[in-house]
Amino acid sequence: MKHPPSPPRRSPAFAVALAVALAVAALVGPGTVAHAQAPGSTPPSSAAVAPPTTAGQPAGQQATVAPGAASWSLTPSGDNPEEPGSRPDLSYDLAPGSRIDDSVTVWNSGAEPLNVRVYATDAFTTTTGGFDLLPGATRPTDVGSWVTVDTPAFTLPPNTHARLDIHIAVPADAAPGDHSGGVVASVTSPAKDDRGNAVVVDKRVGSRLYVRVAGPISPLLVVDQIDARYRGSANPFGSGELEVTYTVKNAGNVRLGARQRLRVAGVAGLGEQVRDPSELGEILPGAAVTRTETFTGVWPALLTSADLSVTPFSAKAKLPAEPAPFTRSASTWTMPWPLVALVLLIALVLRFAARRRQADGTSTAAGPGPVDGPDGLDDQAATPALPVP
Repeated sequence: MKHPPSPPRRSPAFAVALAVALAVAALVGPGTVAHAQAPGSTPPSSAAVAPPTTAGQPAGQQATVAPGAASWSLTPSGDNPEEPGSRPDLSYDLAPGSRIDDSVTVWNSGAEPLNVRVYATDAFTTTTGGFDLLPGATRPTDVGSWVTVDTPAFTLPPNTHARLDIHIAVPADAAPGDHSGGVVASVTSPAKDDRGNAVVVDKRVGSRLYVRVAGPISPLLVVDQIDARYRGSANPFGSGELEVTYTVKNAGNVRLGARQRLRVAGVAGLGEQVRDPSELGEILPGAAVTRTETFTGVWPALLTSADLSVTPFSAKAKLPAEPAPFTRSASTWTMPWPLVALVLLIALVLRFAARRRQADGTSTAAGPGPVDGPDGLDDQAATPALPVP
């Protein structure tokens, strides 16, 4: 009698493989920025504005194109009119509605006369954290509009300098906090681009301008956005990369720098890595800086988090109290898909092999059946019964 095959049983190897799968799958720098523009149009330009200087270094920024070419600088005026001033920038603490008079000096250290234009404009923080000024053709709306220059355009003979009076008038309704800009000396000259076309090149140098308007101070940095993305390896047993992109925004009204700490880790702190990215030197109020940090050797541990802590510090050291750190986190799935695929493939192979062995064992246990005679009947049934005496 034939017995129906017993239902297939899950092999221990399959259970182990499945368990393994579930467990594992868990300021502009030194130099001049030159812009080319077609003749007849207003050339946009970006100023090379001096960063704060150390003792013994002249303040301001000098523009040098090539040996023998134009070379000039602008600095806050010092006590000695024959020497550059020692001030690193033009910095003031003023009340709304107040006014202050100062001066800057333009130096022509080249061998040719220069047609110079001096003006003030607003500053902004670039997305990478640099300090820059509005293009010359853009009208300032903040601190740059508060400044007037007595002699905004003039010709400066070679190897001479000119001291220019400037006046800063703070509006009565000026918002409290830091207002940043620059006073620049602009020189335009004809040139040719790489294709030989005639263009006008505008080169600007200058000094930073900082005005802190009296009133309530609000130092506040926030992590406006943070995103983590994982790129795994094709190697089932390899690690991958975690790319963390984040934006730090100055939501207060004073310029701030920031120290940073970035931590990435899997579930229960597995594979923890900690990094201190370079400091954010100066973020102006309302500005934001975006950075990207890439971690290598990150093991796929189902879910990995990135925790960013930003500790502000004052770029001017005039705060009522130290700002509190700001922390924000992001998580992303870090699945070991190549390993999961390999484990599932092994599990399927083991299951298939177990079913084959089970099928072969059922066939052997049944044994041979009755043998039919030549007429198609069972031999035993075809044999006639003998009479019993």
